[in-house]
Amino acid sequence: MTATRYARRERRAQIAGLYKKRYKMHEIAEMLGINIATVSRDIKYLESLWIKSQIDNIESVKLRELSELDEMERVCIERLEKCTQPWQGARWMEERRKIKERRAAILGFDAPKNLSITTKDRTLTKEQRDAAFRVALGGTSPARLIEDMMSDTVAIPVLPFPEKENEKLYDD
Repeated sequence: MTATRYARRERRAQIAGLYKKRYKMHEIAEMLGINIATVSRDIKYLESLWIKSQIDNIESVKLRELSELDEMERVCIERLEKCTQPWQGARWMEERRKIKERRAAILGFDAPKNLSITTKDRTLTKEQRDAAFRVALGGTSPARLIEDMMSDTVAIPVLPFPEKENEKLYDD
């Protein structure tokens, strides 16, 4: 390493220490006897390194979490396979579902949905907004929502289990 590189590394280490202690750039420049432009340039460089290390750290944390989830899912599958009765496996199926949801969240598969509800010249009550969100999330039919919007009250839908496999739950 050349003397210049060594001096730059030492200077940046000193600047980093003072910057972390909340000294202002002009104070650091005065303390070290260097130009404020040099301090600014070094801080910019140091910040880019800090950001990169944080991004790398976040990725390693994600990988560690995903690895733990893989292990937890493996245990759930083993316990599920040991169950002799269908009702015994319900807990392990639920745990596996939660693990899959967490994995999807870490990987960003379940991006938040931006739902917006507007009506023409009308303010919605909380119940009407909730009903509209249920439609957006697939809980009731759009026709039922429009009917509810025109009335003063909102019926909260109760979704029955279909008796037959292809039976409709509601009319469109």
